[in-house]
Order: sequence, then C-alpha cells, then structure tokens
Amino acid sequence: MTDKEKMKNRSDLSAEEADARLVVLHKTPTALPASPRPSTGESSTSQLNVLVVVPGFGNPNHAELLQNNIKWLRTQSVPITCDIYVYAELPLVEAEYAPCKLIRRSGFWTEFLADVSDERLLHIDCVLIWLDDVEVAPDADMQRMLQIMKCNNLDVSSPAFHPDHHTQYEVLACHRPDLFLSVGRYVNFIEYQFTFFHVEAFRCLRKLVRPDVNPRGWGLDMEYPATCASKCMGVMDEVWMRDTSSGSYDRGQAKAEINAYTKLFNCTPALMIHTSGEAMLDPRVSCGTTIRPLN
Repeated sequence: MTDKEKMKNRSDLSAEEADARLVVLHKTPTALPASPRPSTGESSTSQLNVLVVVPGFGNPNHAELLQNNIKWLRTQSVPITCDIYVYAELPLVEAEYAPCKLIRRSGFWTEFLADVSDERLLHIDCVLIWLDDVEVAPDADMQRMLQIMKCNNLDVSSPAFHPDHHTQYEVLACHRPDLFLSVGRYVNFIEYQFTFFHVEAFRCLRKLVRPDVNPRGWGLDMEYPATCASKCMGVMDEVWMRDTSSGSYDRGQAKAEINAYTKLFNCTPALMIHTSGEAMLDPRVSCGTTIRPLN
C-alpha cells in the first residue's frame, strides 16, 4: 500500500485533508535531531517580554472565550503586549480587551502574521500565537511555560491537547493523561493553536508566510520544521489546551493553495512522520526555578 493509500484510509481525515497532509517538503526530517543541551543555572524569565498575537477575531461566538483568555493574560506576571486582529465589523470596546490592542483590518490569519513588523518586535523576547477559539488550562502559568522553554533550550513550544480533545496528530496529544506528571517532549511538529516562539524563531516563521499564494496557511506548520530546521520544538504535557471550534473555510480552496505553496518551495510529495523525542527537564529540578507545575 502506498503512502497516499494509507493516508486516504485514515477514518479521521477527509479526502481533501488527506491530500493536503501528503504534501510535505523534501527537507522535512523524519526523525528528531539530538536534543539540545539544557540550560544550566537560574532560569529566570522575569525580564522576558511577550507579544501575544491573536491572528483573527470576527466570529461573535468566540467573544466570550476571547475575553476569558484576556482575563487570564491579566493575571500573568510576565510583561505582555497584545495585538488582536479584528477582521469583521464588530461593536467592540477596546478598553474591555486591555492590555490588548484591537487592529481592525480584513484578511486571513497569515496576513496578520506577516503584518507583525520588525519594529513591533523591538524589545520582544517571545511571540505567542493564540487563536481566538483556543482555550488553555485556567491555572496555567505563563512564566512556568517560559521557564520550561528556557531550561530546555526550546525555540517553539505548545501545550498538549487535553486528553478529552481529539487530535489527528498523536504527537500533540497529552502523553501523560492520567497524572499530568510529564513536563513534556521534544517534537518535530507543532500545530499553531497556542504556540510560543522565541523572537528569532518567529522571524523564521514569518519568512514562510505567503498570503498571496496560501492565505489559509495549510502546510505552514509542516514547512516550518524543514526550512527552520535549527529551531528546537517541544510539547508541554503538563499544560493542556482545547480547540473549541473547527475551521469554517473552503477546504477545496485550501487544498489548491497548499498545492501552489509547495510548488513555490520546490516540494516533493512525502508522508510526514511526526515524532516525539526524549522527555524535557523540569526547570525546578534542573534549572533552579521555583514555580511548580500544575497539580
């Protein structure tokens, strides 16, 4: 059976999704590189500045969750600036979304990522891409997540999906659903839902964004580990997230766009192998931090 036949036989994928998942760069690694040497000493993140980017808000059904997410941001001890791209005419009061700035413009989420300029990134250490329909554990601690990144020398990181949440990517599912005792794992693939990027890792992602060719962004998360291969990625099993809605875009058009996108990068069809590597270190144990993991 060919790779294409195997993918087509997966019951959780539509025909269009199966075709799209088959389009992966010739450079994409099928195994993880050696894990980087963990950071040593105090892993303080008190001076890290985080830019939160919500790349698209226009569905009124997401308003309550987005406001809850902003309330969570207000409780964090990390210096935060925040941009929410609003693509629909909604009667929003900006003060209710503070500390976030509402940027009103039409477009797709990839256009909003491309809009994050180098000037906006001045004095920023990490960029958090947070979709407006994604829920994160309410007792999650951003500083703890940044400490995990620093202790394990991660350039890109994401929580795992909640054990009750279905995901077609096993590598993103929580690997310790019973006790949430695992800090996390090194991986070679992350889907962008609630994702931290070191600022240089974000710049690498931004170079891959081509709204003129692929505005819906299918395949961007597969392109990244190939073109930005030096960037180390990890999934945090001790923190969960949920994607509360499914895409409402035209899947047929998204398929056409990813085909054009992969031709642009001179790709060859291949089956992406998502892999998990060794476990990551707990910053409290290995890097001298004090924030405890979630109970």
